[in-house]
Amino acid sequence: MPVDTKHPDYLKALERWKRNRDVLAGEDAVKAAGEKYLPRIGAQTDVEYQAYLKRASFFNATARTHDGLTGMQFRKTPAAELPGQIKDW
Repeated sequence: MPVDTKHPDYLKALERWKRNRDVLAGEDAVKAAGEKYLPRIGAQTDVEYQAYLKRASFFNATARTHDGLTGMQFRKTPAAELPGQIKDW
């Protein structure tokens, strides 16, 4: 087995990770992906499709939620007390 062989679970999750990264990156990344996320309507020409992309809006609730949850997670300094830990050194 070659060194660069990828685990089947990794390959299964890869597309979802890419989509999440694009969404978290924002509107520019989503629009740059073109037809992957915003398919053509009917028989749009390239010019019509580019105009359609420029008019499209993307409300990035995912990134806002991510930022909020990350802020909540790190608002306090982590602390851990282990059983049997000597406190006076």
